Amino acid sequence: MKGCLPSIMGANASALVKDIGPEQFPPNEHYFGFINFGNTCYCNSVLQALFFCPPFREKVLQYRQQLNGKHGGNKKETLLSCLCDLFHSITTQKKKVGVIQPKKFVAKLRKENEQFDNYLQHDAHEFINYLLNYIADVLKAEKKAQLEKQRLHQSKLDDKHSIGEVRKDRKSMFSRGRKDKIKPEKQDSSNDGNGVPLTNRIGASSFLTSLKLKAHSENPNLDGGNASTVSSSSGTGSSINQEETNSTKILANGTPDSIPNSELCIVNENSEYSSSSSAKSSLTSSLQRPTRNTESSSSSSPLIKWGRKKNQNGDCASLETDENSHASYPYDRMRSMGDNDSTSTWVHEIFQGTLTNETRCLTCETVSSKDEDFLDLSVDVEQNTSISHCLRGFSNTETLSGEHKYDCEVCCSKQEAEKRMRVKKLPVILALHLKRFKMDSLQRYTKLSYRVVFPFELRLFNTSDDATNAERLYDLIAVVVHCGSGPSRGHYITIVKSHGLWLLFDDDIVEKIEPNTIEDFYGLSADIQKNSESGYILFYQCKE
Repeated sequence: MKGCLPSIMGANASALVKDIGPEQFPPNEHYFGFINFGNTCYCNSVLQALFFCPPFREKVLQYRQQLNGKHGGNKKETLLSCLCDLFHSITTQKKKVGVIQPKKFVAKLRKENEQFDNYLQHDAHEFINYLLNYIADVLKAEKKAQLEKQRLHQSKLDDKHSIGEVRKDRKSMFSRGRKDKIKPEKQDSSNDGNGVPLTNRIGASSFLTSLKLKAHSENPNLDGGNASTVSSSSGTGSSINQEETNSTKILANGTPDSIPNSELCIVNENSEYSSSSSAKSSLTSSLQRPTRNTESSSSSSPLIKWGRKKNQNGDCASLETDENSHASYPYDRMRSMGDNDSTSTWVHEIFQGTLTNETRCLTCETVSSKDEDFLDLSVDVEQNTSISHCLRGFSNTETLSGEHKYDCEVCCSKQEAEKRMRVKKLPVILALHLKRFKMDSLQRYTKLSYRVVFPFELRLFNTSDDATNAERLYDLIAVVVHCGSGPSRGHYITIVKSHGLWLLFDDDIVEKIEPNTIEDFYGLSADIQKNSESGYILFYQCKE
């Protein structure tokens, strides 16, 4: 039988091409079946459904490109990378139709989760839940690692920036030490009895002017006998102001050598002064020595405090930065953005919706609500109904009474209440799981083969009042079908819509079917225990 398998596959492939028609065959599309490794129909059916979810396929292939660009051939193998390789293998086949062995993916799946490491029949809904959450976890872990890498890089940049600021501050303080060592200040009205004003901290230029006034009053022939240096009342102002301006410029430029010895003085805390060469050398040394006082350091930069903290041993330990400094802002902003976005991945962008759980206390009429995210909705099924009816039942109002009373925060006691679930945010791909297996009185799962109609187009009516895109319309794009009488006895196949064509994937067999054939998978209209082919997981994609 195994020797006949290739010819059977080839015949099936040729029949598919013939059924579709060479001219009508969608360009750049491939239809490949998957080999069943004993019990992997649950896996094959879900993978085929996901492959024909256009947004999901696109993101998987994009991720593979990014992964190869970052790591080349040394990428770490994960279940997601195996899925990427499988999808890439299909899309790059030279043939339009055929069969592929998802061997690497199945082997990695069994290695990652021992639940699937056997030859038992597994539930397709459990598998898709595991797969989507696994992919989301991988993406979140990679996103977290990337943010950490950016933080470390930003931290290094901040350190370099801080060191540069400190060096800049030191140069700036050296310059200020030269310019601001002797600073003119407002003169006091008091005098020393000889008519010369005194202050606790007198400016050098003002003091030189007063010194000259005193000297000329005592000896008019001072400075080479030129008495015109200090004029009478008519010309005193201009001459004195000019001399004071020159003295101020000289001191501000830090060139005390250009000041005559007779005009140079040092003022101490008690307003005492001396006019000597030793005073000149003292002033020169003080102007050349940079200061490290508190006032100059605090004014050096509003972003980074001057200097380094010292530890108990007196050694410099770390750079001291201002909490509100711009240097630390990029790190904080990136951290907050990372925290807000860390749970969002392209899996959530495609499949995640939001439910709002509303509870109304029947005593005080207070309504409380709580939002919950979902990747798929599991709905109860009833005989001879539709998926819209099942969704309405999902949002039916439930009364909480007896031992299930609601603990009302307003009433501060348990009260009877009404509770209902409604859709607040509609996803791009709406995955609906029909709960077809239930526990019987013998604690065994039995299949509910109820007939549940699922239309080609769907609009949700169980939305909340503040729902976004409440009028969104969905198209049916894939159906995972369970064939059999129970969860542990059966088989899975998949129906997909591709470029207007409806195709049936039964492991390695691919067939084109007519749209009205979909009705055969609604379920059975009579409550009889027999094998049935009934829709189990529905995939609806929103219209643009």
